[in-house]
Amino acid sequence: MLPAFRNKTMCGTIKVRKTGTQVAITSGSSTVVTWKHARRLVVLVFGVTLLALGVALLVLPGPAMVVIPFALMILGTEFVWARRLLRRVKDSAMRMAESARSGPTAQDRNAPRNS
Repeated sequence: MLPAFRNKTMCGTIKVRKTGTQVAITSGSSTVVTWKHARRLVVLVFGVTLLALGVALLVLPGPAMVVIPFALMILGTEFVWARRLLRRVKDSAMRMAESARSGPTAQDRNAPRNS
């Protein structure tokens, strides 16, 4: 365990301490930031920015179908809702790929064409 050290600032004393796997920065009695919260915030900002870029690429020229799942993978490292949404996107992509692989059905081939 690392010993706590103090740093004098204009706002008062800030104390950094490490307990187990968490490092906390405290000011007085309240915890200001933990590494877990900071990481979660960085993942949120980066993932949402990338997701917004992917949505914009749906109407702009670009690889939206690559960027959106990548953004969901990044968000899925910290948020359960993103993991669930990514699972739904994967499942529907697999269904579409399977239907494209199987080709048209016999009923589709025998349907009259209006030309």
